[in-house]
Amino acid sequence: MLLLCCACSQKPAPLRIATASNARFVAEALAKDFEQQTGQPCEVIPGSSGKLYAQIKEGAPFQLFVAADLDYPQGLYDAGLTLGPPVEYARGQLAVWAANDSSLCAVDSLASIRVQRWAMANPEVAPYGRATRAALQAHPKWDKLKTKVVFAENIAQVGQLVSLQSVDVGITALSLIQGAPQPVRGFWRPHPPALYPPIRQGVVVLRGSTPELEKAALDFQRFLLAPENDSLFQQMGYLRQG
Repeated sequence: MLLLCCACSQKPAPLRIATASNARFVAEALAKDFEQQTGQPCEVIPGSSGKLYAQIKEGAPFQLFVAADLDYPQGLYDAGLTLGPPVEYARGQLAVWAANDSSLCAVDSLASIRVQRWAMANPEVAPYGRATRAALQAHPKWDKLKTKVVFAENIAQVGQLVSLQSVDVGITALSLIQGAPQPVRGFWRPHPPALYPPIRQGVVVLRGSTPELEKAALDFQRFLLAPENDSLFQQMGYLRQG
């Protein structure tokens, strides 16, 4: 009888959600709501999309991948590692964030003599870094700008560099500013979306878990995509396709 009671009261295994750094705050908010509604515990594991992709290919025990682009989830789908094709859940936006000077909150300010160093995410592993590079390579002063750049491993580290005043300016995700649990320090301004390629972010459910966790992952994906969460995404700096 005691063993039976213990088994009945045992919590389900946590749903492990590999999440791009820019989507950490929105994923944590959704995971909290999902757990309250369903009783399914969730664990959000943030990181750069490129590194999470590599970990998943090596067999990391995640059930969902909430990425910063569609390419990495598509690669997993092509490799037969998912239960279906990736689905776009939102479009991200860039923001220019300055530590001390509100007049530096624009891409043109990066060429100023007041900017000794500025930060962006590494475009080799971070989709937001690729979007930043695409936006700036067309800038007439790109050759000068790239001599002052500091590459961060992911978009979250850009914010850390700005907060610590290790750089004067950073180009980061708008979601990491508007979605932060506490008000950010410094000054920021969105970078016009028309000036860089759309940051189409995808989610995919991964193979290899128990039937119970696969079902929970599919339920969470539907929850993430539900229109009832559009306002949350918009508040946190994303664009949702109607």
